[in-house]
Amino acid sequence: MTQAYLVTDRKFNADLLEKLLPKELTNGIQFFIESNSAAGATRSSAILARKQRPTALVLDAYTTNEEMVD
Repeated sequence: MTQAYLVTDRKFNADLLEKLLPKELTNGIQFFIESNSAAGATRSSAILARKQRPTALVLDAYTTNEEMVD
């Protein structure tokens, strides 16, 4: 059973997170890869509305300026 969802805009991000997070955690996470940040935001909103499960939206900031990253 899916316990949580992770939506990202790049396959690299999903692969990296899947490797960094403990297996017992990733076994319950369903990953979604969207083509851009807007599609990712739409997908994560839809998941929250329909599935009502914990959902993380992980996007690349595409910057090296630390002040631009939150």
